[in-house]
Amino acid sequence: IYNSGGQLVRTLGERFYAGPGASFIWDGTNDNMERVNRGLYLITITVYSPAGKTRLWKKVCAVLYN
Repeated sequence: IYNSGGQLVRTLGERFYAGPGASFIWDGTNDNMERVNRGLYLITITVYSPAGKTRLWKKVCAVLYN
């Protein structure tokens, strides 16, 4: 997960074996478990299949606080 400045703020998983329907939940914290600033964040997901295919998804999310 990257902030609007392009800096990596959180890695939710690496080399994780996931079956169909697997999901991750981000709680709005960085790798030091500190709450991130409000703003826009880019979430990237790369999936590698056993057949050697690669898929990349990019999604933007907003972090908002009162």
